[in-house]
Parts: sequence; C-alpha cells; structure tokens
Amino acid sequence: MASLPTVGGSEDTWGTELNAFLGVSLDASGFVKRQLAEADIANVPTGVDITDLCIYGSGYAQTLKKIGILVKGTPAGIDNSNTVVLTIKNGAAQTILTKTYNAGTQPPTNDFEDLGTISIATVAANDKLTLTMVQGTTANMPGFSIILE
Repeated sequence: MASLPTVGGSEDTWGTELNAFLGVSLDASGFVKRQLAEADIANVPTGVDITDLCIYGSGYAQTLKKIGILVKGTPAGIDNSNTVVLTIKNGAAQTILTKTYNAGTQPPTNDFEDLGTISIATVAANDKLTLTMVQGTTANMPGFSIILE
C-alpha cells in the first residue's frame, strides 16, 4: 500500500513515495480518478433475460475508460449451451461492449472483472447507456453491479 513519505526517513526516495501515494487517487494527468457510475442489478431468475435496462444517463459528454462487473455471488449453470451475454449500448442503440460467458469464460465469483474493450468510448451529452442480458435456459447470473469508469 502506498504511503506518504516520512520526514527524515525517506531520504532519496521521497519523490517516488509521494508519487506512489498520489497515484492511488490521481490519474497520470493529475486529475482525481473517479468512477462515473455503478448500476446494481438484482439477482435475475435462472433463464430470465434483461432487455434495454437504463444503467446510466448524463447531462454532459463523458469518455468511458473502463466498464467492469462486480459479481455478488456464485454464477451457476453457465456452459456452451447456456451462455450469458451482456451487451451495453448507447442511446443510439450502438453497441459499446459485449461480453459472453460460457464454459471456457466464466463470470467471476464475488469479485470484479474488467469486461474488455470498449468500442465507442464517448457518451454524448444527454445520452444514456442500456444493458441487455440474455441467459441460457439453465444459466443463473447472481446479482451484480456494472461499474463505469
């Protein structure tokens, strides 16, 4: 864990220690790191889908840096015949990100995961983002949060 330099104890290392400490809360440009939003999704029953659920809206333009998922439980029944597909779109119905879980790519259990490459990073002023989740018949995604950074 980063810590502040110690007076008299950080000789020749104070700059490195201070940068590491500040790097926890500041980005490379010196601006405060911030999370745009967190959208909580309740535990959806096995095989039930979510269609175009609004997860974010903004009155001004934003640039997405990362979209992640924080799974709050243990996923079950996900395999190659019963996938879970998450799709995030903007208000113009353009796909920003899609993530497919199957036998080889399982969702995390009680953990966070980056959902991958964002194809359209700019969210226009007065735009929204929606989530669609399609689950196979036996797939059961526990409650989760979508984290927008």
